[in-house]
Amino acid sequence: MSDLAKKPVITRRSGLLMLAAVCCSSASLADTTLTFSSEGDSLPQTIAIGSGKLRIDSAGESSWMLYDLSQNAMYMVDDAEQQYYRIDQSQIEQLGQTLGDLTSQLDSALANLPPEQRAAAKAMMKDMMPANKDKSDAPMIDVRATGKSDKVADIACSVHETWVADQRKNEVCVADSDALKLSREDERTMRGMAELMQELVDEVQKSVGDLLPENIAGDGLAQLMANGMPVRVHDYENGSSAELSAVSHDDIAASRLSVPEGYQAQSMDMGQ
Repeated sequence: MSDLAKKPVITRRSGLLMLAAVCCSSASLADTTLTFSSEGDSLPQTIAIGSGKLRIDSAGESSWMLYDLSQNAMYMVDDAEQQYYRIDQSQIEQLGQTLGDLTSQLDSALANLPPEQRAAAKAMMKDMMPANKDKSDAPMIDVRATGKSDKVADIACSVHETWVADQRKNEVCVADSDALKLSREDERTMRGMAELMQELVDEVQKSVGDLLPENIAGDGLAQLMANGMPVRVHDYENGSSAELSAVSHDDIAASRLSVPEGYQAQSMDMGQ
């Protein structure tokens, strides 16, 4: 299981950005660069969109994510190591199977422990992976419109909340895609990225529990996307926030929207 930590980096910091990445604007077919600011973090985070591709960067980090609509695939790229991981639907299914097998092996190992030790081990696992339980007991995610409105970077948005069971999880300000002047291609690109990301989250949760950052897992990306594009996200659990601070329609170099030549593809096979 330790190898998972060495696989594609989806940090809590980049996780909040990925939720906000389901965002904003473009007139006609112009390229779009979105800059987000995070409370308590002086380093900007950017999303570059164009030609059916979407790139997410956090300043000061060597890793970044690229989504390609034509392939319906994400690339987790590490400049420092000059390598990348490719994630598509088939690999998500394979990852779920592998994680499920590891969970079964762990359950078998626990069954051989004395009752007191088994109970202690299960309690520790529950603290580490709260979703590692009967999946039929998993609470439903509810996205609720509050009826309130606001503006972010001079863009009007409506306030929604995500609830898990009886707990409020996030507040998200959602802007209408037409108001943001999204091109239809950019809109399809961001929806495709959100749907693939949600598939990854759902598969991991179904297989072993809450291994992804809490601010990604269970945030109801698909439901939020049905209402528009988030331009501000506040996480009630940890107090973190991210919001759109600037929009640019300058041309984006093609090299920024592709994996650099010479980078080595890495396997996600956790069984190795």
